[in-house]
Amino acid sequence: MYCSIAVAIEVFPSGSITSDTIYLSFDVDEREDTEAYHLVDRSITPAASYNLDGLVLQPHTLVDYLAYGAPPPLLPTRHYGACLGGPELASSANVLAVRVTRSAAGYPVDVYGHVFVRDDLDCKRVYIFRRGRHNCQRINSKDEVLTLTGPSRGLLLRRHVHFEINLKSKSRQAEDDRDIARCCLMNDVTTSSSKVVRNRIAGRLCMVDLTYAPVHHAVEATVELKFDEILTTTRVSRRGNAIREWVPFSQVQSKEHPEFHGKVIVSISGVPEEIVLYDSEADGTVTAVSDEGFIQLSRCAVSVPICGRLSLKLTTGEHNVTSLVGRASGCDTFILRNTFYQLSGKVTWSLLYSPKVDGLPSSWFLPLESFSESM
Repeated sequence: MYCSIAVAIEVFPSGSITSDTIYLSFDVDEREDTEAYHLVDRSITPAASYNLDGLVLQPHTLVDYLAYGAPPPLLPTRHYGACLGGPELASSANVLAVRVTRSAAGYPVDVYGHVFVRDDLDCKRVYIFRRGRHNCQRINSKDEVLTLTGPSRGLLLRRHVHFEINLKSKSRQAEDDRDIARCCLMNDVTTSSSKVVRNRIAGRLCMVDLTYAPVHHAVEATVELKFDEILTTTRVSRRGNAIREWVPFSQVQSKEHPEFHGKVIVSISGVPEEIVLYDSEADGTVTAVSDEGFIQLSRCAVSVPICGRLSLKLTTGEHNVTSLVGRASGCDTFILRNTFYQLSGKVTWSLLYSPKVDGLPSSWFLPLESFSESM
């Protein structure tokens, strides 16, 4: 006996249906790697063999798939209002750098592809680097790093961190492009006593180094920077001299909006290397300031040990530094001023995990109150 049901196409995640095929994956980006169900002949194309040995979370049936629906992406500051005592702390990691340290073809080399990490929230891809062939990054030496644009939120790690690297070098013709690195990495972070972990991927043509720092008892810090005032010419004196005054950014005409040149760097207690959130000289960085005055940071979210120290430094010809202490919720605001402009900054603190929102077993994590008592 057969029965049929009518399902609105809106219940499927966008992009998961192509022609007569449904891709049975919770992550639409993985259509080429995951199981596909063909509606016409009811045949199934199995998942790709290199799919991280089953790490990718997939539904077992079409009913499971429809029940999952199309949830929105997980964003930073999800648990901004969480209170002490209920939520739990977890381990995390900050990706410090990805470098092409050796190239058989020499430098420069035009790099494209992706580097992403999977954590224990949903096993989906959290991109660290992602560029297409039309948008390569040129690497001129072994010391130059890829311009990282993630993760977009703090990583939640029960025990292992999983990286997948698929980088290529661009040639004149697409069929001549070469693989730089194509592999999966898995490291145990919860038992790691190392402050910095370096993974080296050696290929036939190139060598890639991926460096990250484990963070234990971590909270998420999301950084925001905005122009408040700028020093601009408001009028000319009778003698013809330009008179410059501090003017609120909202009163500055859009054609006079400045570009932000310099670096935004954070240092985290226990991590010997700095994390670059913004570098105006890095390839692909958006230097234009928005109409509201916001600076578009390449990265905005980092993980900080609870009660650990986060230092934020601006290098723009002058040095501005502010230092904050990690906490489970709330936000800290500060003012940074130099010769030509004043910036207002905000760091929003949030837990990586909340059992009421994320629905993960609380036994995975360390209760926050037990950690507070041991301090």
